Amino acid sequence: MGPYRVFPGRLSVCRTFGDCEAKVLALGGMKGVVTCEPEIHYDQDGVNKYDYILIGSDGIFDKMKNEQINQIVWDVATFQRSKHLNAGPGTNVTPATLHQVCGLVADEILHAAAKSRSLDNLSIVFIAFKSFKNYIEQILSSS
Repeated sequence: MGPYRVFPGRLSVCRTFGDCEAKVLALGGMKGVVTCEPEIHYDQDGVNKYDYILIGSDGIFDKMKNEQINQIVWDVATFQRSKHLNAGPGTNVTPATLHQVCGLVADEILHAAAKSRSLDNLSIVFIAFKSFKNYIEQILSSS
């Protein structure tokens, strides 16, 4: 239960990058047990193909699948859209800005991970690309 631990240092994976006891054979470690080289996916035209990227700590992904996270992103965006579009005339509903929607997305993902009892640190960076921005701007322009 909890995050995967690397022995002998017994640190969680994200904190083991500098842990000599886990890496150095003379200290009881294993060469190559963990590396600090990131996985990188490069797409030359990614900013035009993707809606967003989310960078998250292992505490997020210990308990949540990509599909769950994606569902939260679009649920938040859709809720903001419907809240604005369903507001009747004369109501005082101010549409959320792109920045606010991104913040709401981040908050909802963090809350969902916490509710699922993740035992590790929870942090994310949410970056919206042009198509996500356009979707949110449709909300703003319909006011």
